[in-house]
Amino acid sequence: MPYIQRDDDGNISGLVETSDSPDAEEASISDPEVMAFLFGDELARGIPEGCNLHAPQCLEVILGLQDHRRLLDESDLAMARVVEDLVSVLVDKGVLRFTDLPNAAQKKLLARQDARTDVNDHSPLVGGEDVL
Repeated sequence: MPYIQRDDDGNISGLVETSDSPDAEEASISDPEVMAFLFGDELARGIPEGCNLHAPQCLEVILGLQDHRRLLDESDLAMARVVEDLVSVLVDKGVLRFTDLPNAAQKKLLARQDARTDVNDHSPLVGGEDVL
């Protein structure tokens, strides 16, 4: 637990790990006043109640990473398709043998290929002459 150092006006002026001072004030790192000191008043107001620095979800909010996380999650699906297409092109050109890939990668690629084939064969929106 950190100890709060205060200025003459009673505002937090610093945090220390240990304190020998009899006036030392022990505080939780998730205390709103400590959070405001560490991250600024405006950012601290946007931090959900009960958040602390040890919870990964709260750290994302504190550091403003939630939008970046969402972008990465959304791009993962697109990147999976890029990797599939890349592997396909490399195999077709003889640059890579499919069997050179680890077994786990082969299984995942084949499972996705089978699923895509099933969707294409059974979907009225995909395949045939009306390719999107």
